[in-house]
Amino acid sequence: MIRCVWPLPPGKSANRIDAGFLDPAYPAFRKRVGLSPDEHPGIDINLTGTSGDADLRYPVVAVLPGKVIHAKRHRVWGNVVLLEHPDAGLFGYRYLASQYAHLHDVLVTEGDVVYSGEPIGTIGKGDPARPFLAHLHFEIRVKPLPADNWPVTKARILDGYIDPLEFL
Repeated sequence: MIRCVWPLPPGKSANRIDAGFLDPAYPAFRKRVGLSPDEHPGIDINLTGTSGDADLRYPVVAVLPGKVIHAKRHRVWGNVVLLEHPDAGLFGYRYLASQYAHLHDVLVTEGDVVYSGEPIGTIGKGDPARPFLAHLHFEIRVKPLPADNWPVTKARILDGYIDPLEFL
């Protein structure tokens, strides 16, 4: 039996979504902060009842068993962990991966095999040149894409990603 868990313990009821998958407000937000008005391929998660950086360094866990195929720092993303999940077929997909971005700490290395609920990192802030408040950017991908992929348009997002809330 494969267990699927929420990426921030103890679970969905203790978390809030600050930016949703293809969130209609996201392009306007990006434009307001001086970025191109791109679409959002994942969800941004914080702990319910927190504000500012109160959940900085809070643990992030793997949602499904998988293999760490990427665990590195990127300028804009901050630390990123990308997991491939070998049991994609059980969920009706040929390929399935989860990406965890803006991490403060990375607790795994490339090649590690992790289980559902195993800590893989902690919540961070991403790009030090443009530090946003602490949060987890979380994605579910249904085709192999580079860890730092930013799809920009709705069409490209729908081609390679699914809504993490619907999946979880």
